[in-house]
Amino acid sequence: MRGMLSLLDNNRETSVDAFFVMFPAGELSGYTYNATGSLQMVWSLRNEMNFNNGAQWNQHGLTISTYDCDVNGYPLGAPIRIFTDVGAGTPQEPGNNLTLVHGIGGPSAANLNYSNPNAAGASIIRPVMGRIFKTNVAVAVNEVTKEKVIVGADMSMMFLSRQLDEIAKDISAPLFIGVIGANSGRLLASSPKMELLNEDKTRMLDARELQSPHICDFVGYLNETYGSQLGFITQMNRLADELNAMQIDGGSRFAERNVGGVDWIMNAAFMKLVFQIVFHLHPLSLLVFHLHCNLF
Repeated sequence: MRGMLSLLDNNRETSVDAFFVMFPAGELSGYTYNATGSLQMVWSLRNEMNFNNGAQWNQHGLTISTYDCDVNGYPLGAPIRIFTDVGAGTPQEPGNNLTLVHGIGGPSAANLNYSNPNAAGASIIRPVMGRIFKTNVAVAVNEVTKEKVIVGADMSMMFLSRQLDEIAKDISAPLFIGVIGANSGRLLASSPKMELLNEDKTRMLDARELQSPHICDFVGYLNETYGSQLGFITQMNRLADELNAMQIDGGSRFAERNVGGVDWIMNAAFMKLVFQIVFHLHPLSLLVFHLHCNLF
């Protein structure tokens, strides 16, 4: 566990947690930093003693306990949160069995094939407690004991926003930068920052729901280029495929646009984001608007 904490601390720029899951029980162990930056340990225990028709042990779901920790990863007192979800023992209703959550057909959409010792995958991007995450997971096998586990980490989209802010501060011209998931069609980060979740923080807003003149213009650009009869995701995938085919590292496209009566230059580029702990590739589109008159 201490090694996992060191791994997490070395990747704090991109990750908010690091964990492993026992196979096939689906029991979770790991460390996480909450939204305020405090360290917590997450531990999953099987329950429980069941006395139906006599005394016997019987798994009845999974209980996940979360503890506040000191800087060395040692728990401070009793759990601050205990959560049990029995589920139905299926990928459709996995409860707290994370083997089922990340397996084929599971709700995370990572679709790990546990018969493949090199299997790796990534979840859908989703909000958790007001923050946006993408979970990266992989199968690992102990070479000595042959014990199989799932290792993983949650990547927060906040690190993308910080990187975009670093880019924007070094450019004197007015600038809007957005990172859009090519498969999800959702804005993952931007500079200047904008609200990406709905009012109760349980759902990511679709791009067309965002109150941004630049995103609205980008939606218009896609309609003009590929036809409004196509859905937004299909348009995004076509743009990403075309940009990626333009050169080995992904292409770049420029277009003159008028946003709110002001002339801008739109630069759309394709890139693959490499995650540092599990190393999984995610297709993204980078959308940049430069104020037109300041470029010449």
